[in-house]
Amino acid sequence: MARKRDSAEPPGSLLPARQRIDLFIWHARLLRTRSAAAELVREGHARVNSLRVTQPGYALKPGDVLTLALPGRTWIVRVEAFSERRGPAELGRTLYTRLDGAEAEAQADETCIDLGRAAFDRRALAPKANRH
Repeated sequence: MARKRDSAEPPGSLLPARQRIDLFIWHARLLRTRSAAAELVREGHARVNSLRVTQPGYALKPGDVLTLALPGRTWIVRVEAFSERRGPAELGRTLYTRLDGAEAEAQADETCIDLGRAAFDRRALAPKANRH
């Protein structure tokens, strides 16, 4: 059965004109799991065009500037395209452009953070005043 196209999609396009923020973070391989991406957004560690986003279902569009506060680093990327599924790291890097001055060809091990490995250390993302 053919998928119904969104009216905002260009004619003949198979890719959506918008995509959920948690799916984009996962497809772009900025985090290893979709649940980790959703949790990061729910906890308020994502901004789109300088506005805090707390809903994992927030719809990104090409050209949006996404800021992610990850443990130990901050990523600023411009959304360039979307993908139907999560592919290899090379494909993931084509979905965004780094704006934070870091090398675009960072190793896949450095760009992905396994937040599920140690049951997600919440202290790593907590503000410094709340750390014990």
